[in-house]
Amino acid sequence: MRQYVPVPQPDPCWTRSVFVAGWQSVTGELAVTSPFSGRRLAVVGMCSTREVDQALAASLAAQREWAAVRQERITVLSAAADNVSANRDELVAWLIHETGSSVAKAQLEVDLVTAELREAAELAKLNLDRPLPGGKRQSTTHRVPIGIVAVIAPFNFPAHLAIRAIAPALALGNAVVLKPHPYATISGGLWLAGMFEATGLPPGVLSVIPGDAEIGEALVADPRVGQVTFTGSTAVGQWIAEVAARRLTPTLLELGGNNALVVLQDADIELAATCGGFGSFYHQGQVCMSTGRHLVHESRIEAYVQALTNYASRLQVGDPADPKNDLGPLINARQLAQVDDLVRRSIATGSELVWGGTTSGLCYQPTVLIDSTRKSPAWQEEIFGPVAVVAPFSDDQDVVTLVNEQGPGLVASVLCADVDHGAQLGARISCGIVHVNEPTVDYQIGAPFGGWGSSGNSTIGDHTSNVANFTKSKWFTRRPTMPQR
Repeated sequence: MRQYVPVPQPDPCWTRSVFVAGWQSVTGELAVTSPFSGRRLAVVGMCSTREVDQALAASLAAQREWAAVRQERITVLSAAADNVSANRDELVAWLIHETGSSVAKAQLEVDLVTAELREAAELAKLNLDRPLPGGKRQSTTHRVPIGIVAVIAPFNFPAHLAIRAIAPALALGNAVVLKPHPYATISGGLWLAGMFEATGLPPGVLSVIPGDAEIGEALVADPRVGQVTFTGSTAVGQWIAEVAARRLTPTLLELGGNNALVVLQDADIELAATCGGFGSFYHQGQVCMSTGRHLVHESRIEAYVQALTNYASRLQVGDPADPKNDLGPLINARQLAQVDDLVRRSIATGSELVWGGTTSGLCYQPTVLIDSTRKSPAWQEEIFGPVAVVAPFSDDQDVVTLVNEQGPGLVASVLCADVDHGAQLGARISCGIVHVNEPTVDYQIGAPFGGWGSSGNSTIGDHTSNVANFTKSKWFTRRPTMPQR
């Protein structure tokens, strides 16, 4: 039986408040509204640079003691996973109503949050000290916490992409200052703060400071910050890298990409269209892994476009709180206008509109374009909306050139019957992630995730990457007596 997901009730602690060594009221305020209905859901605090300073001071005071209590870190992270699991329906509801997530997407995201917390608890158990050959002295290499990690999170998977950085950073003994996206301040910030507070995280170890770009710049530029983790657009990532570079602050940037799906001549077209449609339309196309470019062998393009159009036509678009709907609204009017503008400009430059291209409120109909010239704005730019752009290729060399012509990227997929052939072709594609016979939208807990070039500067997710990202190396020697020279 289908059940509409009701609007959640805000915690009174959130009202005109931020989380800095506990809940504190601030003069600035930010209205949280539903992108589908426009209904006001809550009024939360909006930080000033004063709260940024307070958050960093609290982190500085709390971090050293937190780093010294490994068992407490394991306990808190395990308890946090249990808390999220026990309150799954509440976070699901906030993701739906605050960010326009479908019911299925919101449920998946909460399950990913739980899994990331459990993975981080295991990370905290690792012994990171390594002995080195030392002769008459004891020589070791240690991994020690960075100190304060600034996390700037996006709106599309706000809880998961915040926790994906927060959890390993905490596990390895760091304090964290989180700036959630203004369109996901609860599901990507304040809800998580309340959850950690309930599990016994010491005050000051995590701060949550909603704010605008000025707050982000103050956080990135502050010398007390030891590392900045950012998930979002390439343009903003480049700006953050420039600001952080003035103080040589390390950055972990997980950025966007105009990801490609390659459909080889021997692929099952119906299955390929399902992979392609999922990759382009899942969560309204607002995923860094979304399929932007569909490259289909020229002998199969007509059949593929028809199958993809059939897939798009079956998707239900509307209120994300209704489980019957596959897609909800885009995050805001600006994003809707950008997507529609890309589609209109692409049609004007010769692309054929096969399906979609219409709006209702902030909802955008799943859209299929054919761009035989591969020169349209929708082909050249990351869309971040439910738009699939299809173009033909002739042979392996042609498709590798076309995939790689936009530079190193985040993810690509190759769909085929001959898996060895698909893997050989995939090895020639220049990006951080390659899938054979899977959609571009794919995630695995514990796997390294990250793009190349303008899609990012590192990986995150596996233990090796997380240790490299959230600790620094210290070489340590000692000998019983001083040597005679």
